[in-house]
Amino acid sequence: QKLAQKRAVIKEDLIISFGWWNKKKDVKKPKKSLNYKDPKRASVVEGATYTTFERITFNPASRAHIALRLKQLYGWEPKEFTDKGQPKIDESVLGRLNNPHAKALCEYLLVNKRIGQLAEGDNAWLRLEKNGFIHGYVNPNGAATGRATHAFPNVAQVPSTRAEYGTECRSLFTVPEDWCLLGSDADGLELRGLAHYMARYDKGRYVKEILSGDIHWANVIALGLVPKGTQRDKHNSEHNYVRDEIAKRFIYAFLYGAGDQKIGEIIKTNASPEMQRKIGAKYKKRFLNNLPALKYLLDTVKATVKKRGYLIGLDGRHIHCSSQHAALNYLLQGAGALICKRWLLEIEDLCQANGLTHGWHGDYAFCAWVHDEVQIACRTEEIAKQIGAYCEQAMEKVTEIFSFRCPLKASYDLGLTWADTH
Repeated sequence: QKLAQKRAVIKEDLIISFGWWNKKKDVKKPKKSLNYKDPKRASVVEGATYTTFERITFNPASRAHIALRLKQLYGWEPKEFTDKGQPKIDESVLGRLNNPHAKALCEYLLVNKRIGQLAEGDNAWLRLEKNGFIHGYVNPNGAATGRATHAFPNVAQVPSTRAEYGTECRSLFTVPEDWCLLGSDADGLELRGLAHYMARYDKGRYVKEILSGDIHWANVIALGLVPKGTQRDKHNSEHNYVRDEIAKRFIYAFLYGAGDQKIGEIIKTNASPEMQRKIGAKYKKRFLNNLPALKYLLDTVKATVKKRGYLIGLDGRHIHCSSQHAALNYLLQGAGALICKRWLLEIEDLCQANGLTHGWHGDYAFCAWVHDEVQIACRTEEIAKQIGAYCEQAMEKVTEIFSFRCPLKASYDLGLTWADTH
């Protein structure tokens, strides 16, 4: 209700700001003259052409309306376009505009999206709720990489607590009275996967940095954001910024196949798209030059995809990939998917082997599995701590099963809602 009220207020303000306009519809030529008694209707004369118009009210949920009025009222010239050739309108584009209404537009689009997820969309959580439960659909092998896909609703799209309104959204997902929610996730899965594949080329140096160093600070240095040899000062705000806001965001974007502009946007948020592309290309090149093992790995997987069209997964499966650009992402995502599937099996085996009963009339019930995390409802806090320990043990077992060169690790949190546990 609060979100709906907020949306209504923002919408009213934006309509006042962006207004109304007439849209040309048809050109007509009357075959006979007509005089109407209604003073609001114009009379027409035989043979005299006229044009009809439709009065349009600004709709802040329409990206086409936003683009049109920004161009008409403020002379905006779009520089980014969608695949269909329409001006791109999103938080990134609006955030760069020197326009008094850009912030309100961003806020409206976000609030509208959250309401859609919660109540108004075809697969909104409240629409699919039955007796207090949402039974989401999971295809364990839905993606080309072997990663699971989610639908009806897509629970993987519930915003994280770091996102705006994320805490409120995750707080809706809870457990029965007197039960405890356990949330466990694989620590640094993507980087551990990267270290595993780099190990044959760098003799385990990246693995060592993950286990005993600060991998994100190592990436700060590899990016050239500070001089080589600089020791991190945790009390230095500039050090914290380049580590957490640039290097950490950079490496995950890089591993997911982000293009030059996206990388440049992370490095220099307010630069133009053209400048961001140049900056992104520059820093990616520098990063790879400073990590030759990664460059060799990247070149190898690209060449492999170009030659035969697929990569080999941890279990020997073929991971088909049509794009060299996505090759490294497919390799790492495929590895992460297999690791987490096996992890879930090992957790279940440990629970069963130690006398715990699965189900709402038993000791625990799996509530969600989203990529590298699992949410488990536990009958008591004591059982939750017991299963939490099994989650950690299970991941150690997975390291052995796949002969992973970088030890895998899991951690867990306890709480009453999803907002508490991840």
